[in-house]
Amino acid sequence: KKQKVSGAFSDQQLNDVNAVSGVHLREGKKQLFSGSKEDSRVSEANGKINQALQKKLDEIMAKHGVKKRSNDVERCLSLVQDVRAELKKEREARQNLEKRLEKMERDREQERVEQVEREKKIQKQFDEVMKKVKN
Repeated sequence: KKQKVSGAFSDQQLNDVNAVSGVHLREGKKQLFSGSKEDSRVSEANGKINQALQKKLDEIMAKHGVKKRSNDVERCLSLVQDVRAELKKEREARQNLEKRLEKMERDREQERVEQVEREKKIQKQFDEVMKKVKN
């Protein structure tokens, strides 16, 4: 049975799939997000986040009469950007793992259906042979 938590698979199910497939989450994330296309998409997303965060920070600073950002504020802003980008990567990696889990479950179900069909066919052939033997 599937155990869903808020419409998503539980962490344990994802960990089980991870263990079965032999791919660790961190390795999967590295594979998913390596390459120039991914890097440019992440950089582009970071730029948009950066602009939105800086705008919000500017509004807050203006509201409180602060004219210049300190190095600590800049570091915090950078850290927030990094955390948001990492969370986005993790969400995408999790969605990928969920899709893989769903595919594995569909494949298993299809295999069960095919096995039952094979067993029915064998049983039918057996019944026909037994009929011939009795006659």
